[in-house]
Amino acid sequence: MPALTYAPARLWSAAALLACLAGNALAHTDSWFDTHATPNGGQVRMAGPYHLELMPPGNEVVVYVTDHGDTKIPTAGWNAHIITLTKGKKTRILLKPAGDNKLVGKARLQAGAQAVLNVSPKAGEEYSARFKPESTQTQPHAAHAH
Repeated sequence: MPALTYAPARLWSAAALLACLAGNALAHTDSWFDTHATPNGGQVRMAGPYHLELMPPGNEVVVYVTDHGDTKIPTAGWNAHIITLTKGKKTRILLKPAGDNKLVGKARLQAGAQAVLNVSPKAGEEYSARFKPESTQTQPHAAHAH
């Protein structure tokens, strides 16, 4: 019978642990990312197990991929594209792995664009995230707590 006396305490501990973990997961909303510094100063969105960081408009589209602890995820073998909408015009830009944890597209992301990024790390695995890169001002950081 002693096992029964300890069971409620064990269940309470497990429930408390799950509640803490759920709180951390809920912190990763778009608005949370928009108010926190990012690894490279871009806009970050969460998609499945990944953090996808779209850099501000420049001469090419650049996306950095990390996990939830900001550890770089190699993008070799990944397929990705971004669909942008600017002033009613849709554009599809193919992104290619560019070493380390980077995906790059050889086209310009227009200022004011809204974008949907689609990534496929391996066959049968697909994730997407929505961005509006100029809606936030972020600063690079070393890492953030989860």
